Amino acid sequence: RSYCGDHPNEICDSVEFQFTVTGMRLTDGADDWYLNERWFGDEHKTGDPTECTLNNAYPNPFNALTNITFGIPEASEAELAVYNLKGQRIKILTDSYFDAGYHTVTWDASDLSSGVYFYRLTAGDKVFTKRMTLLK
Repeated sequence: RSYCGDHPNEICDSVEFQFTVTGMRLTDGADDWYLNERWFGDEHKTGDPTECTLNNAYPNPFNALTNITFGIPEASEAELAVYNLKGQRIKILTDSYFDAGYHTVTWDASDLSSGVYFYRLTAGDKVFTKRMTLLK
């Protein structure tokens, strides 16, 4: 179970998911994690999507790291970029060829200040934009 908020006093959300730790048990412990299934409701589905989708970043708000998942129905070029409130592109997270399916990109914003940022997916003739908040 994972919690969002000031656990245990203030919990604003929680989620439960199954996972398996793989690898030999070493002095420092295993560091490979395998996720058995997707979580966070309907926005993360298995199989190929039937249309382009851009899901909400999770966690959001976030501190340093967040994950952005998008789906494309057929193999194509896709660009995922981050913009500040002035509309300036500050980071291209990915700009490459993707197979059809769901893809997750992790953004490390540890070098940026707190604030609202926008992420934009461009895939073919489709463009989607969503908002996320960095809190430090």
